[in-house]
Parts: sequence; C-alpha cells; structure tokens
Amino acid sequence: MKTFLPLLILFISLGCSSCHEINHVITSGQQPGGHGTDQTTSNEPFETPVGLAQYESSSHPLRSSGKTFADIPYGSDPKNGYDLILPNTSSSSSLSPLVIFFHGGGFIQGNKNSLYKKPIVMKEMEGYLDAGIAVANVNYRLLENNETEGLMKCLRDAQHALQSIKAGSPENGIDPDRIVLRGTSAGASLSLWLALSDDMSQADSSNPILRESTKVAGAVVESTQSTLDITKWEDVLSAFNFRYNEGLDAEMKSRIYGLYGMPVQSGNIVRSTFEGGSQAYRSKVDFASFIDQNDPPIFVANKPNLSGPPSDKNTLFHHREHAHYLQEQAEKTGGPFLAKSKFYYLTDPTMKETTDFVKELVKN
Repeated sequence: MKTFLPLLILFISLGCSSCHEINHVITSGQQPGGHGTDQTTSNEPFETPVGLAQYESSSHPLRSSGKTFADIPYGSDPKNGYDLILPNTSSSSSLSPLVIFFHGGGFIQGNKNSLYKKPIVMKEMEGYLDAGIAVANVNYRLLENNETEGLMKCLRDAQHALQSIKAGSPENGIDPDRIVLRGTSAGASLSLWLALSDDMSQADSSNPILRESTKVAGAVVESTQSTLDITKWEDVLSAFNFRYNEGLDAEMKSRIYGLYGMPVQSGNIVRSTFEGGSQAYRSKVDFASFIDQNDPPIFVANKPNLSGPPSDKNTLFHHREHAHYLQEQAEKTGGPFLAKSKFYYLTDPTMKETTDFVKELVKN
C-alpha cells in the first residue's frame, strides 16, 4: 500500500522522539554463532581490555557511590567506547551483575550520551545501581550514506563490546555470567541479535577477546523490530498489506540496499533481484529465526497504541505486531524459553515489572 512508502526511509527514524530512546564484512551465507560462525572483520576489538584507572570520571552525569568510568575503548574506531558505572557494593571480593544499554537512533544517529538526557532511563539506571547492579552504556559505529558494509558492522561492535567487558573480569568488578542486555528501537534489535544468537566465541582465535563467550543472562527490549530482515515485515504486518518494495525514491532505495551491504541499484526495486542478492546477508540479521530452547529469557514491550495501519514511521518501525510476532516464534519453540520470557503489546509494563525481570535474571 502506498500509504507506507514515503515512510520507508529505512531505519532512519527507528530511534524516534517517542522512545527512550553493523567496519564488518560478511561474505558467506552462514548465520552468526551456531546459526553460523563467519566473523571476518576489518575492525577487530583490542586484544586485551584496557586498564580502567585512566578512564575514571568524577563528572559523569550518572553519579554513583561506586566508581564511574567513561569512554573506555574496546576497538580502534572512535565510536568503539563504553561507560561503566559500578554500584557501591562492588569490591575485589564481590563481582556485580551488569545491565548493558545500547542506544537507539535507527543505526544512523544517536550515541550513549543521549540516554543520560532521558529522565526515565536515568531512573532505571539509578534503580539498578541502588540494587547492586552495575550499568554499562555502549557506543557503536553507525551506518553511513551509500553504506557498503551494512547492519553487521553495528551488530559486531555490540558483540565486541560485550566480549571486551567479559574479558575485563574480575578486574572490572563484573560477573561475566550475570549480564543482561537492554535496548530500545535500534538498541533493542542489537540486544535481541546478541541474546538470540548461538555463542559466537571463537576458541581458535588469536585475539583473546574473540575467545570470550557471547552468552548472556537475558535481554530487555522495547519498541523493537521483530527482525532486521525487512522482507519478513510483510508477514509481521500482513493485516495491513505491507509491501517493502513499493514506491521507494532514490534515497530510500539506497538505504534498503545499504542495510545489507549491497551496491546501490537504480530504478525500481525488483523483488526477485533484491531478495536473491540479499538473502545470505538477511539470514544473518533475522534474529527471530534464531530462537530456540537454549536461548536466555527475553522481555519484549512495544506500545499497545501502535496498533493501526503503519501510516507514520514510528508506527511502522515500532508496531506492536513486532512484539506479537516474536511471541509467536517463542510459542513455536516452547519450553523454558517461552515460560520465562515476557511479551507486552496489549498493555504497557510498569517500571517495576521491567526491573524485577532483570533482578530475577541476575540474582545469585
């Protein structure tokens, strides 16, 4: 339906104002982790975690009675950095659980500092610190105009940040087995991709960071997409006759090809050509298809009011049907994954429901 089409400047506005708010090249047809292990990258993480002392901050916006560290690098790109805020319960003899935040912004804008300007996010972070749970807040590389590497560079950055944090234990005070991922919009997709992928550790890598496990205790997301395979959105939004290929202008075409590291094509998108050329790449970012009984619990919350025809970008990218679709995939899997996961799209969860879910996942 052409109602949607002027909206589809793909993922530009995933991190919208109403919300709290991948250099990696994949060339094979494998999926991440046990869904596949091709991890060729032109931007590998540092081989050893950097010392934290030089990054200690006394002026961080998220104050803690424990230690605070800002802009800790995990790779060579300027956007490869994160903040780490420890609760006052952290000590050399007591490792803290951790919640890692990934900002939104449609993979083309935003940074970790934007979260500190959102009162509701600050309240959630402070609540974790008060409960003895550390907080990390991650920057990652963004998509560029005429993108040639695609979403995987963002996703691999998130993976490397997680592995770097794990490799820093116990010196950084973090328990690597009690880590929960937290994100909104684009940050939600990053979190779900990491949580639902099989372990992406590379036991034979010469880089010790890449030998770290990527398994986590769980993920909490809101305003998420159901998958980063845009063709699957036709199933998610079938009630509204959504078609990803209709009426795209030149800029939109550039965006949709760039998501999957494809050269920009001129003229109208030919579905068979696009889908054939992007199939291997799309399989690597279709995290809904990764769900199995070995996955950690997830908490998914999309706004109930985003329920009608996706006639604006916010509704299209954060429609409650994205959460419903993930629930349906979980129901097909069943078992402990379904029993422990929670899905909200008919009602909004309270802050307490969100934070209690995290606390349950990381308790000793």
